[in-house]
Order: sequence, then structure tokens, then C-alpha cells
Amino acid sequence: MTVKPSSYIFRGQTIQTIVPPPSLPIPTIQPTPVVNPNPPAPVPPTRSPDDSPQELPEELNYGEALQKSLLFYEAQRSGKLPSDNRIDWRGESAVGDGASVGVDLSGGYYDAGDHVKFGFPMAASMTLLGWGVVEYRSAYQQSGQLDEVLEALKWGTDYILKAHITDRQGTKEFWGQVGNGGADHAYWGVARSP
Repeated sequence: MTVKPSSYIFRGQTIQTIVPPPSLPIPTIQPTPVVNPNPPAPVPPTRSPDDSPQELPEELNYGEALQKSLLFYEAQRSGKLPSDNRIDWRGESAVGDGASVGVDLSGGYYDAGDHVKFGFPMAASMTLLGWGVVEYRSAYQQSGQLDEVLEALKWGTDYILKAHITDRQGTKEFWGQVGNGGADHAYWGVARSP
């Protein structure tokens, strides 16, 4: 199968989608073992006789839910991973993104558990994460996740800045997508560099 780059127009500018070279082999991936094969049973929703709101059970741990959400962001990282990477099954990936057009588009986040980088959803995610920190900074501190969320924001915004090409006259280009959604969605496995 030959994958060709496609182009689209955004605000009068032609934007080219970057696709991986067709010569890259797709690795065979072994499934990751389930960490806890017997998770606790979910708490079924209940209603009081007068249908008033119920208090949540005390055993819910929102700090742990936040930690796992931030781990998901780490698992979606693209590019050269830092030495303190907490996702041991993930290696560096797509470190040459943009090389075919002379732009460094490594880094950023893959979208929705796949291996395409969509700039606009990524920007929306970074906006919402940042807004959450502005509004609930003390909760991030209390849960021990402030450093992690700030690093997640930096990872995404550093990429967005690289994808936004400017000169003295202003914006020249914004690389809104890296990858080919059709070809990528046909592959289900871990992102890797060749």
C-alpha cells in the first residue's frame, strides 16, 4: 500500500499532512498483561426513595483517578521520551516526524490512543488541562500531581510551538496534523521508532 500525503487549506494556506515513509515495518506487538485481573466491582448507582442526590461512597479515590489520567497522557507521548518516563512499555517514537519537509515535528501527543497527531484537539486538551490547573491548583498540589500536570502541559505546548512556524512578518505555517488517519487506524499497536 502506498500512502500519499494529502493537503488541505486552512485560512488561505495550504497545509500538508505528513505521512510515515512506506518502508517502515510495522512491529508485531504482544498484548500488555492486565495489571489487576480482578478489579473491585463497580458500585451500582442507587436512588433514595425521594430521588434526591446520593453521597458518593467514601472509597472513591479522585487523586488516583487524576494520577491515572495523567499517566494516559504520558502513554500518548510522541518523540524522544525523557529518562523519567513512567510508562515502561513505551519507547521513543516518531522522532523523525517532519524531517521529509525540513521541520522538526517530533514530540506532542498522539490522539485517542492511536498514532496520528492532530494539532487542534491537542491544543484543546492543553487548554483544558491548563484551565484546570488555574482553577484547581491546590487540588493538584494536594493530590501530589501538580508537577505531573505541569509537565504534561509543557510536553504538549512545546510541540504546538514547534508546529507553529513564524518569521518577522508573522505566521507562515501551522502543521495541524502529522500522520495519515486512514493508514494509522488500520494499525493497532504500540508506537515505535524504526
